[in-house]
Amino acid sequence: MFEALYEKQSVAKVFGVVFKEELEACGFESDADIAERLYAQYKDRRPKDWTVISEPPRSLSEDRRRAMLKQKIMSSAECLHLHLQGSGTILSKTQAKEGARQDRIRIDKVTKPTKSMVNTQALAKRKTAKGQHFPTTPHLRDDGKTIDVSPRGLAKIRRPVFPVTEVEAHLDTIQSNGVLWRFFIDQGPTSRNSSNGFTSRKHFGVQSLYDDDPGPAHSHSVDIFHHLDRNVKFLSPYVGCSNVLIWSIVNAYKKKLEPGNNNVSWAIIDRQQFSKHHIFHAKSYREAPANQHLFSYGGHRCPTISEFLVWRTIPKQAILQTITINELCQEIENDSDMKRIFRLEKLFRKRGRKDVEPTLRDDLKADQIPLSSERGKDTVSGIAKFVLLTGVGYYPSGIRHVVSDIIHGFCIQPQKGSPEDWFALSEQFLNALTLHGSLALSHFNRDKARIAFLQGVQFGFASPNIAHKEIRKLQKRWAEVGLSSLQPILNCEMKLMAARHQELLIYNQAVHQQLERHQQSLESVTAARVRAIAPGFMPVERSRYFLQPGLAQPEDEVDSDMGDDSADNDSEDDSDVAYDWRDNLMQQM
Repeated sequence: MFEALYEKQSVAKVFGVVFKEELEACGFESDADIAERLYAQYKDRRPKDWTVISEPPRSLSEDRRRAMLKQKIMSSAECLHLHLQGSGTILSKTQAKEGARQDRIRIDKVTKPTKSMVNTQALAKRKTAKGQHFPTTPHLRDDGKTIDVSPRGLAKIRRPVFPVTEVEAHLDTIQSNGVLWRFFIDQGPTSRNSSNGFTSRKHFGVQSLYDDDPGPAHSHSVDIFHHLDRNVKFLSPYVGCSNVLIWSIVNAYKKKLEPGNNNVSWAIIDRQQFSKHHIFHAKSYREAPANQHLFSYGGHRCPTISEFLVWRTIPKQAILQTITINELCQEIENDSDMKRIFRLEKLFRKRGRKDVEPTLRDDLKADQIPLSSERGKDTVSGIAKFVLLTGVGYYPSGIRHVVSDIIHGFCIQPQKGSPEDWFALSEQFLNALTLHGSLALSHFNRDKARIAFLQGVQFGFASPNIAHKEIRKLQKRWAEVGLSSLQPILNCEMKLMAARHQELLIYNQAVHQQLERHQQSLESVTAARVRAIAPGFMPVERSRYFLQPGLAQPEDEVDSDMGDDSADNDSEDDSDVAYDWRDNLMQQM
């Protein structure tokens, strides 16, 4: 028997023999029946539905669910206890005295429970979460329509609704001063959407005598609700834009695939051209109507996380660049650096509506494109080329926005590096801007562009439209790659400038010494030639020559005790003699 325990196939048989009576009492008749029912009960629960009973409940709903389950178990156990207690009678003799040996008593055999008592629900295949039907409650909306709402949805409907504040409406994020992306169908220069500007449907063709003020944020709730609900009967006073690069390109390409949309264009808009109160964040206005189940035309399907609404119009001077989708794809495909970053073959792959974001990001992450000073030269060059392609130029806010959009949207992976490595990477970016751009960067503009690039890499770790209060969560990620502070990186430039200044001083000193040696050699050669021609002369100065003492001197220099006038005349005569001798010597040489 013990040898059979080492065989896996005999374990079930041994278990069935040892616990035969207990298994029969529970309704199991054979070994096959045991295995089948245990397997069915094991499959009754999915791993994702298994609950950890050793931990305390994490929410109020979980606490209630555990209480209901405990009550159900206790009630079932109580019923089973009463059933077993009344099923048999105990025939006992008089109770023996304490300490004496008790005689054996006879107990009737416990009645076996019928098969109907066994939970056969586990034998059936459990429905998945998609196929489950939860109880619903009819709810009458304000427009007169009745909808079926789940208990959770009914609780959301009963929540109090508060007006949208100014801070929520005009979202203040890191990308507030960046750029906006908008794709459109160009129907000519006089149309509502063209490269000359964009106008809302409500204000198109309307001549206003005064500049309309958007007004407070809460007054736009109804208009933005109809705009988000895609109600074609409503003339929207807004022009929709997005500030996330990857989804703007994907949606523009999808628009191009629709029949008759061959001239889909893509515009880059400078956000600094607008007042803060003229741009509204759509997500702030969507939450309350979605909880109230007020959308009727599909507005509940749009998350509007990256959608911004510009009030009334977008003028031509605010448009940095306009390019068709075909030209954009062609520019990316023709450049190897940009092609490696954007990977249009994965970007435009057909996917389901619900799994676009997770599957696309997984496909892009699988390529593992690094960003470092050693292995990221091509990546930095591609980013710089796309910055110039969008028309952002050398504006720091635009550079920061585009760099962060590319790194986060296309899953570029910055690698850990020292301040010197990040300084070298930013220097590669600036060199690429200068090489492929049409303008030269001054020293001040280079510093601003360098800081904008490094900040773009920092905020590339975060999701779009991150608020200032969430920046603290990014400090740990920045520290992992060496970007916790930009000051050490900028100090590298000061160290480099100091080293260059020291090299310049050393070079200047070497040149000065070389000139002195050349001058000394020239003077020695000149003196040797003078001594060869006139042995009595010795050069004392560069422009004057005097005779040695003891030799015959000119008559003008013999009298040295004369007055001031004679001294002046003598000095003039001496200079004339010296210049005459120098001229004669130079002619003879």
